[in-house]
Amino acid sequence: MSESKLTVLILKLTLLTGIGLAVIQFLFNRSIWLDEAYLALNIIRKSHFDLLKPLDYIQVGPVLFLQIEKLFSELIPDTEFGLRLFPLICYVLSLLLFYKIIKTLLQNPYTIVFALSLFVFNTTLLYFSNEVKQYIVDVLVLTTIYFFVLRKNQKNLTYYFQLGLVGAISIFLSNVAPIILCTVGYYL
Repeated sequence: MSESKLTVLILKLTLLTGIGLAVIQFLFNRSIWLDEAYLALNIIRKSHFDLLKPLDYIQVGPVLFLQIEKLFSELIPDTEFGLRLFPLICYVLSLLLFYKIIKTLLQNPYTIVFALSLFVFNTTLLYFSNEVKQYIVDVLVLTTIYFFVLRKNQKNLTYYFQLGLVGAISIFLSNVAPIILCTVGYYL
């Protein structure tokens, strides 16, 4: 097997390992801790409209995140799996976007494998991939914005429109999006 084929195989196995670890943790269905429980109670008990108002139990969350969590809790009712499905999806998407970003930025295949391994075996990211909080959504917003910024497009009007649309959606999905967008503005 040639070195490039071996590297591609290692990258695919690393990606599958990351997804597998997150899915195993999802299926393990650990108990919700206090802060998660407070947010989950708001999501379950309140209507979509009431989630636009201040939350109970001194909780906060981005508006779009709360609406999507409410939708998933209605699709899979009466279970924590419904509340944890959206963060799991966000982890998988952010992992794939991170892989595309490092392939764009890095040339050395060993460095790409190393960088991807740092993401996949990061216990904090794996933990957040199944938590009823917006932390993994922040990671998805970061990787999505950086992916759009680093795409090898010509900097035309469509590029800036797409980047603006991603930024506008991100502000309602993540509390840290304005900071990320500020850094992107300085970069551009």
